[in-house]
Amino acid sequence: MRLPRWRTAELAALLSLLFSGCLASDSTLFDCPKGQWELHGINCYQFFDIRHSWQKASDLCKRYGSDLVTVESFRQNNFTAELATKLLRSRADKDSAYWLGFRAQNNLATNTLAAASGSQISQYYGHWALDQPDISEGQCVQSHLGEGTQEWELSRCETLLPFMCQIQACPRGSKHCSNGQCVNDAYFCDGQNDCGDGSDELNCEAQCTKHMNQLNSGQVESPGLNNGNGRYPQFANCKWTLEGPPGTNIVLQFSRFETEKVFDTVQILGGGRTEEAATTIATLPTARAAKIGRASCRERV
Repeated sequence: MRLPRWRTAELAALLSLLFSGCLASDSTLFDCPKGQWELHGINCYQFFDIRHSWQKASDLCKRYGSDLVTVESFRQNNFTAELATKLLRSRADKDSAYWLGFRAQNNLATNTLAAASGSQISQYYGHWALDQPDISEGQCVQSHLGEGTQEWELSRCETLLPFMCQIQACPRGSKHCSNGQCVNDAYFCDGQNDCGDGSDELNCEAQCTKHMNQLNSGQVESPGLNNGNGRYPQFANCKWTLEGPPGTNIVLQFSRFETEKVFDTVQILGGGRTEEAATTIATLPTARAAKIGRASCRERV
């Protein structure tokens, strides 16, 4: 039996078709979290053009259930370079850098880089610039963008740079939890903590919870305020999760404090989408719990 012989051009065209088909199917099989995430392969990426230290950037990524981006292939290296370059194109300086999710381990004595996600890779894998990695320059890995190039460099971890977050995409028919887990659509707002952090119950009208994402301004009020003559249900436990655009603070202004003394309180938390990930900022006195709250965002100073 004779095997078919393929000419190089025909084989290249066939491989190109197969490869393109795989890429096209990504968007039909997987979903990213709501927001400005971009799907590539089985991962989602979001670039944040706000400057933070390596550790602060890593902490902010974890708020979204993600980690600082870790590059593990040439294809991924090219994609992250294109994404960062596209979003930094408006800058006057064409030479920019952003944080990657790697830092030197044991001063590179073991030739190892530790990732923010907890994994490790060999330092010899990196797409290093000339004379890098140089441990005397710092412990954290930044990606340096030039004219159509992306090269890695070690830098001081306290340097303030933009950063990119990465999270694994969820299969179609499921959604992301705030901790990065994927849960079937049917399990959201079912009264059960299926995510493990309660984020599947954040935006459920029947349970008096609401998630206001990418908030610029808005108003929250207790149930029954207008159509119930100010009478709200007994033993209600309402939660409003307010999330502003990256790089902004949320300013709260309260009015019409008309609550039942001793029994009603308003607790304000910040730093995360869920109570598990947030810290208490203030608990308003029981005699002055808020019935209406207005929220607006302003640029972080």
